Amino acid sequence: LRVRSLALFIDFENLAFCLHDLGYAVDPAALARHLREHAAAAGGPVQAFAYADWHRLPPMQDAAGRSLSSEAQRIFELHNIDTRYLISRAGKNTADMKIADDIRTVLQEPNAPDVFIIASGDRDFGPVIDTLLRQGKDVTVWGVRGKTSRSLAEATHVEYLQEFVPLVSRAPRMPDAAPGAEGSSAAAE
Repeated sequence: LRVRSLALFIDFENLAFCLHDLGYAVDPAALARHLREHAAAAGGPVQAFAYADWHRLPPMQDAAGRSLSSEAQRIFELHNIDTRYLISRAGKNTADMKIADDIRTVLQEPNAPDVFIIASGDRDFGPVIDTLLRQGKDVTVWGVRGKTSRSLAEATHVEYLQEFVPLVSRAPRMPDAAPGAEGSSAAAE
């Protein structure tokens, strides 16, 4: 009996911004842990990679409210997810291009994984998904409900992070004190 192998490609930049845009707190430790666990539950050995411009991400914090923005890449590495640092260029998502290139490279390996999971909602992955399906690979997209491209859902099976990652809504920001209010610099003068 052959054990199915699996490769997980995480477009962390896409996931982080999508979750942030929908009002969720972005906790890189919770995301890394649950993505890894959900992949392992799918069976077989897992190769996992996360891609981002790790210095240009939305604010991130843990459940206690501690800022984790500067630690996200290290946190993914501690969860045995190899990270790739990509510098964003104006108008280009270098993560998407690098993920697609890496998937094609892994696909050419002698013992290529049987299952490919792409954690992103970006429609740019349509062509690489088509390639994987033509090669007889199982493909799943993990996206963010309300932010995942419809074309991906039409191309392959989609699971939403909201279904397997315990997400927490961000606390609403307190409005700044009105000018001249007690305690403001204008009132102190």
